[in-house]
Amino acid sequence: MLFSKILVAVDGGAPAARAARAGYALAQELKSEVRLFHAVELSTLAHVGISAEEATKFTEREGQKVFSALIDFLPPSANPQGIWAMGEPAEAILREALGWPADLLVIGSHGRDGMVRVLVGSVAENVIRHAACPVLVIKASTTVAE
Repeated sequence: MLFSKILVAVDGGAPAARAARAGYALAQELKSEVRLFHAVELSTLAHVGISAEEATKFTEREGQKVFSALIDFLPPSANPQGIWAMGEPAEAILREALGWPADLLVIGSHGRDGMVRVLVGSVAENVIRHAACPVLVIKASTTVAE
């Protein structure tokens, strides 16, 4: 199976940085196109009571901040293409993967289990269950060679 378009879901955490590095390494090996994707939870913004225009600006700033922080984790040859959107992260990731369309999704996982996972939920698990394409999960404890 050839993966010509790899979508890497990122959120600014360490697992996402590992996922970005893994996605870029795989894309280099396969000579694939790669895209970083970040979603900002709308319900978080609604509780703050900001307008739609302010929410859009906030989303853009958040996306830029996340993508800028990832630059240090990526190989020097990487030329990251970053896309961001507002919405529930799993749904937004799945929507972007279908719309682009991605052949492979790469996502980081904190590896939470038990009650924490029940209360917090798992974006990675939701993406795995509903993705139309294969999903590569990079666990928090996984190290990726540089």
